[in-house]
Amino acid sequence: MYRTIIAGCNGRERGRGAVSLAHAISTATGARLVLVGVHHHPPLPFPGSYATQRDQLEHELRAVRDELAPEALIRLEGVAPRPELHRIGVGIDATPESALALVMARELAQHTGARLSLYAVVEESIPGWVGLSPTPSYADALQARVEGERAAAQELLGARLKACESVAADGEVVVGEPAGELILASEDLDLLVLGSRRWGPVRRLALGSTSERVIRHAACPVLVPPRRAGAERPEVSVAAMVVTAP
Repeated sequence: MYRTIIAGCNGRERGRGAVSLAHAISTATGARLVLVGVHHHPPLPFPGSYATQRDQLEHELRAVRDELAPEALIRLEGVAPRPELHRIGVGIDATPESALALVMARELAQHTGARLSLYAVVEESIPGWVGLSPTPSYADALQARVEGERAAAQELLGARLKACESVAADGEVVVGEPAGELILASEDLDLLVLGSRRWGPVRRLALGSTSERVIRHAACPVLVPPRRAGAERPEVSVAAMVVTAP
């Protein structure tokens, strides 16, 4: 009648009931019984965390098997979510935190087929000490500063785009208020990835004012990976990562 019976189980009470019923049917029919546990396998690898979940699931599944269906086979399946990620934005600057954000965005784009859009924002502002009526000479100096920073940002953008040759990518340099420009860009994105502020002695995620404002007002989800204190290279800490949705 039946050759193979599959019972889904996560080690919890309802799963145990399914195993008991499947075992009774397999015993009556002579069918092979396979216990299947499903764990997450996300498109972006987070070392350690999901492997731990898989090991825990396997442990619980074996315990249920040994108790309720000793002759059953065990199988674990990883299920990757299929987010609708077509365009991922990345705010870039010359900091290590920004470099980490780009690495994560690039890996995610490789796994999902999304296109990367890089944004370098040159801030155009007048320092408060200047007063209400800037002189023409100051305006010229401000313009020169902006043009210099724009050229540096354009050079940085070129280098970062070159590092994204493995995926489809584009980018632009804009002049304006950083948070406002990134919020505006988020309207055309499925995900925005930003770097956090640098770590201090306390190992926690620290957001700068730009990231905090973007998180509050962005039109798409925002991913902010932290930077590990004292590390020579940025590393991901899943527990400290901030992911928000509008």
